Amino acid sequence: MLVHGLNYAMEPVGVGKYTAEMAEGLATRGFDVRVVTARPYYPWWRAAPKSAGWAWREERAGVRV
Repeated sequence: MLVHGLNYAMEPVGVGKYTAEMAEGLATRGFDVRVVTARPYYPWWRAAPKSAGWAWREERAGVRV
């Protein structure tokens, strides 16, 4: 399953938080979940230091981001 959206985890509130919870919930139920998203920036209004650079990849709770 592919989740495509602007906001995702590392953002502590709002759409990013809920999208991450949905994707992780699906992963725990056996779905192969991948996420394509922008670098986290909210609520700081700049890219989070951990995601610096053009692209980054990580796995969070069984979800490939």
